[in-house]
Amino acid sequence: MRPEEAIDRLMTTAAGQMKQQATGIILTGTGRDGIKGFGEIIAAGGTAFVQDPKSCLFKETPMLVADLYDVDHLVSDKQMAGAINSFLSSLTQ
Repeated sequence: MRPEEAIDRLMTTAAGQMKQQATGIILTGTGRDGIKGFGEIIAAGGTAFVQDPKSCLFKETPMLVADLYDVDHLVSDKQMAGAINSFLSSLTQ
């Protein structure tokens, strides 16, 4: 199994098991690693975080994901941790 297949399988499994409770995160990168599985999370009603390509060293993957899918959160690298923490905090309230 190639590495990109492993992350797609992980995200697809999370989407299938967790449905709308699944969360996908795509950070800087190249290639198609995780793109299919990320789409499965979105299709299941899960939450999507993508690093804003403007803040990426390698823009290819985040740009492709932002073009393909309706992303809930397009966030800069400096704001990503805070955005995820805020999202998680909102789930416990």
